[in-house]
Amino acid sequence: MRSLIDTIRADAWWEHKLSPMLGTGYMTAFFLGAPVLDVWPALLLTLAAGTAAAAYVSVINDLTDIDDDHVAGKRNRLAGRSRLRRAAAVAAWLAVGAAAAVAWGHDPLALGLYAGTWLAFSLYSIPPVRLKSRGVLGAVADGAGAHLFPQLLVVVVVFHRRGVPLDAAWIGTVAAWAIAHGLRGALWHQLGDAAADERAGVRTFGRVHPRRAQWLSRLAFAVELSAFVVLLWRSGNALALALVPVYVALETLRSQLWGVTLVIAGRAARFRIAMHDYYIVFYPLSFLVAASVRHPLDAIVLAVQVALFPRSLATVLGDTRRALRSASRALVVER
Repeated sequence: MRSLIDTIRADAWWEHKLSPMLGTGYMTAFFLGAPVLDVWPALLLTLAAGTAAAAYVSVINDLTDIDDDHVAGKRNRLAGRSRLRRAAAVAAWLAVGAAAAVAWGHDPLALGLYAGTWLAFSLYSIPPVRLKSRGVLGAVADGAGAHLFPQLLVVVVVFHRRGVPLDAAWIGTVAAWAIAHGLRGALWHQLGDAAADERAGVRTFGRVHPRRAQWLSRLAFAVELSAFVVLLWRSGNALALALVPVYVALETLRSQLWGVTLVIAGRAARFRIAMHDYYIVFYPLSFLVAASVRHPLDAIVLAVQVALFPRSLATVLGDTRRALRSASRALVVER
């Protein structure tokens, strides 16, 4: 199991991509006034399908980066594996993804959005297109595959599960938030890998135009926050809005007590990515708690969410406890 997790790099995407995706499913159900438990089967299918796509992305990215990673001195999980094992790894996740796609055979829109994730990442990694080395298009493809298509997919399956017409304004706002968030994440990776990409001769947008990438990241962050606030406001979930200043307070304490730098894009000696913990922890849990007040059986899904994504929640709780202890000690010393 550890070997499988390492090969597909699950530690790198399980929580920070899939938990926010489910959060959008919970938010959309709350927006529609529907019990989350009612749409849970559709969300489980989306989770399984998203897992297959993310695993494929990890495998295909390592497969197409073997030579570049060797030159850059980076670890590649498929280096040294036989061609048969490499082909089997790709084929296995393609098969799982195809099986998930069958379930949406009756829903062309959902099927198209799911296919969009696979297409975006294939175009990003696989020669001769390999958008990774084609300027800003690479960052856009990465962001679309990682966030835009999965977030739109989960919104559509919730609407279709409830049998209600799609809300164009809701979908458009989710799209703006998701592509801005995805673009910022893609540029963060490119800026962080710039040294290794330079050694390998890979011309990503972040490596070739670091200042433009920083500027674009800040612009994307502004769009991301604006769209997300609109979503929270339209959802009518006061708890999700109330937890925003709680999250800001936690990041402020991390910075003041432990010297942790909050970054939009780029890295520091000790850093955390802006909104990262909110999207993974506060966002989905706030909607599940609010949904459980309306529909008590939704507490079942709340328990499942905690069981599926425990690591970031444990980090937030642990840091909160440590920060409160440090702050209380400081107050005692001052007195």
